[in-house]
This record gives sequence, structure tokens and C-alpha cells, in this order.
Amino acid sequence: TQSGNIVLNWGSVSANSTGQTITFTQPFATNAYSIVVTSNNSTYTTAVYGLTATTATVKTSSASSTNCYYMAIGV
Repeated sequence: TQSGNIVLNWGSVSANSTGQTITFTQPFATNAYSIVVTSNNSTYTTAVYGLTATTATVKTSSASSTNCYYMAIGV
């Protein structure tokens, strides 16, 4: 990508309450501006920790793994 272009990373990860790291397929030049994560089970809440230019950690409120889907945007 050229400098200053918007980058969108998206995908899925299986996560639980101990967390799972996402490694972005297209690293951001500086950092991600925003990431949205949702679980395929509406009973569980999701949270993102440690958002960087190359990774993010997703946790859920469930002790067992559940599929989570994400979209991260940045430059």
C-alpha cells in the first residue's frame, strides 16, 4: 500500500476469556484507528486489548472458545 492509504483488515478468530491474538494480514503503517469485534454467540461480550500496527488481542466473556469476527481500519 502507498503511504496514507486506508487499510482494512478483517477476518475471524476463535477466542475465549484468556484471549487470542490476531495477526493482521496487512500491517498498518502506524497503527489501527479502530477495530470492531463481535461474537457469533450474542450471549458473550467481546473486548480488544493491545491493539498495535500488526496485532490485536481479543477476549470474550466465555471460558470456552467462540468464533469472533473482526474489522480493523487504519493507515
